Amino acid sequence: MKKHSTMHLGETIRIYRNENDSKVFHESQISDINESNDELLLSCPMIQTKYIIIPVGFKIRLEYIREYSGLYTFNGEVVEHVFEGELLLLKVKRTSEIKKIQIRKYFRLYDKWELKKSFEIGDEALEEDIYTINISAGGMKFYSNYEHSTNDVISLVMEDENFAIKLKGHVISIQKNDKNDIGYEYIISLEFLDLGRFEKEHLIQKIFERQREIRNKENIREKGEFNIDTGYRFGVRHKRRKYKYAKLGTKARRV
Repeated sequence: MKKHSTMHLGETIRIYRNENDSKVFHESQISDINESNDELLLSCPMIQTKYIIIPVGFKIRLEYIREYSGLYTFNGEVVEHVFEGELLLLKVKRTSEIKKIQIRKYFRLYDKWELKKSFEIGDEALEEDIYTINISAGGMKFYSNYEHSTNDVISLVMEDENFAIKLKGHVISIQKNDKNDIGYEYIISLEFLDLGRFEKEHLIQKIFERQREIRNKENIREKGEFNIDTGYRFGVRHKRRKYKYAKLGTKARRV
C-alpha cells in the first residue's frame, strides 16, 4: 500500500451504512489497525451519549481524507463488537481495495452557486452577491462587479437550509468578463486561506453532494422525464391530457 494512503491511529473516518453512494454517514475514529491496513478497530459512533450499533456482518463503506493528497474510500464488513472497559469498538475487515477519489488540487466542480462576499477597502466594509464559475477545496473562480487587486483578502459565506460554512481567500488573478453574459464585469480567481480541517471536509462533502445532484438530474433528463409538460405539472391548465413519468408507472396528477 502506498504511504500517502495509509491510515493512521486516531484518524477520523466516516462510516456509510451501505456500499453504494449515500449522503448519510457516522463519524468514527481509528483506535487500532494492523500492518496491512485490512483490519481496523473503530470507535462505535455515538449520538449524544448513545451508541449507534452497527450489526456484525453489516456491509459498510468507509472514507477518510489525506490532506494534500485526496479522499480515499473502501468497503468493509463489521466482524465483531469489542469492549475495552466501557468503550465499544467495531472490528472491521476491509473487503475491497482502497481507492482514491481525486480532490487534489482538488476535484473541481463547474457549477453556479450564489455566495455572499465581503471585503474591506481601507476603513470601508463592502458586500456583494456573487456566482461561482467553479469551486474546489483549494479555491474558486467567480463573477464579480468589483475590480479586485491581486492578494486582496475576501471572506465568503456558503449556506443553505442545512449547511453553512465561512471561507476566506486571497485573489490570485483578475480578468475582464468580455461576454458580460451574466451581468458581472470581472472574473476573479481565489485561493483559500487558513481553511481548517473541519471547513475543508464539509466543503468537500458539499461539492460531492452537489455533483451527485447534477448527475441525478442528468440521468433523469436522459430517461426523458423532463419531456413532461411542466406547466401542467405545476397546476397550470394548459392541456387536459394525462402524462406518465418516464420509466415510472404513475400518472401525473390532474388539475
